[in-house]
Amino acid sequence: MGVHRFQFLQTIRDVRQKLSGEQSIFNRNRISPTVLNIHLSGKKNQRNKLKTGVIRQKILIPNSTPERVYKAFLSSKEHSKFTGSPASIRGRVGTNFTAWDGYISGKNISLVRGKKIEQEWRTTEFPEGYGSSILKITLKKKGDTTELSMSQSKVPASQVKSYEEGWHSSYWEPMKEYFREK
Repeated sequence: MGVHRFQFLQTIRDVRQKLSGEQSIFNRNRISPTVLNIHLSGKKNQRNKLKTGVIRQKILIPNSTPERVYKAFLSSKEHSKFTGSPASIRGRVGTNFTAWDGYISGKNISLVRGKKIEQEWRTTEFPEGYGSSILKITLKKKGDTTELSMSQSKVPASQVKSYEEGWHSSYWEPMKEYFREK
């Protein structure tokens, strides 16, 4: 505790020295909490950068169209059916969703019917301090299949390998089977 207090007090002195000419920020030797927060958050982020990674995958989904794959992702009923686990999702920008009985949660950021899905995405296993990852899916017609390109950025580095495998076992393979049966 003593070391942290010293670092905190040293930071206050540094900020005061840098901003000593700005009377509007100070109230008789007292630093504005806003200025201190900005300064501290910058130092903290420089020291404790959270490591993240990116997952990129491209798959072909047989017997499908981009519109049908889009709907399967963004319909609670179809999402639950092809994954075999409860999902609550709607195809509207700004709406929150859950999948895999609450293990996955997020928010729809940008949607283009039959072409693009962009979501904030996270699991209950994201380590403390990590924000949501960004999931981007694009869909293109390729004969009687749909080419699905997926990019997921800001994934906690320690979980990239696990999620790479999870996408295949929990989404792509079940989705292929779902469309084979339709």
